[in-house]
Amino acid sequence: MAARVLVVDDSQVTAKVTQSYLEAAGYVVQTVADGQAALQAAEDHPPDLILLDVVLPGIDGFEVCRRLRKLPATLSTPIIMLTSKSTIADKKVGFEAGADDYLTKPVESDELQMRAAAQLRRAARPSAEATPATGGRMAAVYSLRGGTGTTSIAVNLALTLAKLWQMPVPLLDLVMPVGVCDSMLNLRPPYRLDGLVSKAIDAIDGEVIKSFLTQHSSGVQLLAGLEDPVSAELLTDRVMVLLLESLRQQHPLLVMDTAHDFSPATVAALDQAETVLLTITPDLNSVRLAHAALEVFKALGYDKELLLTVNCTFSKPGLSRAQIEKALNQPINTIIPYYEGIWTQAINVGAPVLLGPADNALVTAFEDLAWQVSGPALRQSKPAQPSATWQRVTARWRGKEPAKK
Repeated sequence: MAARVLVVDDSQVTAKVTQSYLEAAGYVVQTVADGQAALQAAEDHPPDLILLDVVLPGIDGFEVCRRLRKLPATLSTPIIMLTSKSTIADKKVGFEAGADDYLTKPVESDELQMRAAAQLRRAARPSAEATPATGGRMAAVYSLRGGTGTTSIAVNLALTLAKLWQMPVPLLDLVMPVGVCDSMLNLRPPYRLDGLVSKAIDAIDGEVIKSFLTQHSSGVQLLAGLEDPVSAELLTDRVMVLLLESLRQQHPLLVMDTAHDFSPATVAALDQAETVLLTITPDLNSVRLAHAALEVFKALGYDKELLLTVNCTFSKPGLSRAQIEKALNQPINTIIPYYEGIWTQAINVGAPVLLGPADNALVTAFEDLAWQVSGPALRQSKPAQPSATWQRVTARWRGKEPAKK
């Protein structure tokens, strides 16, 4: 059932524009022009989300927000203040009144839809205090810019995790409109994501999803990506959440190769991840798009592990570590060194770099990255039969990890 949104704005033009933006995203929208009408509408037909202007006739938006927070029907309903009043003082009053988010007019359609979707997801999600997180850890390899090597990184990260912990690690190819992880692993999967998303959602369960995984000799279990670009429209955020929550219950670690966008499906995948590897190359345009991605993460309210990963894809000197960190106000966690021709050769023959010798800086970078992605619980454990990868990485990291309590 579509979410119901109450829009409170005394400007008929603004209300209509906001309504059109939200209806385009599939929401059912009711508009009212003043605070008293908003309170009455919220009691008569409790909405799933409220967009509330500040400057209203009679009761102003801040007071309306306070009163909404006292009504049983809207005690925990997400409220986004949508207003031209944009000072820090105004925002402080809004948040103290009980608002969950604050948007300054004029607002773009994409940003409004993104913020609305984020608030509705949070409202639908049980609180961490009430329901402890269960299941495996997910790592999403992401870049807003294509050409940064996200797919190569996702493939080799999954393979390294499988070697490190000697366990099956699902690699989910969620790139749209077409995924190519299978070619990098030299696999010919009998089933791809196209077949899964074409099913009725009530026909998709854990066993069905499991049957779509293709085994690789390394221990990686590939969910092969879309082959037909037309199928991309079937990969909705609802299907994405169902898919990921099911796989999370079956595996301790999962890796996602994600699309270079902020579509609802991609945001749903990022929402599920405990760790996001924001991948960039050391050039100005890549840093610029990484900055834009970080701003969206902030808008989405993400409080998760963010690993800034610099992939040196060219031999010429690029931006320095200090320049990148200063531009993004974010520390670099991993630098993947440049190796002449090694990535291209690996891609063309379907032999991941990490299947080669373990005595180079590239392998070391991936092993250390896999160690960080594994999470504290695994890092503080010791396998019954430690792998050679585990022995190498723990020798390097000894003393860096906090003592196990």
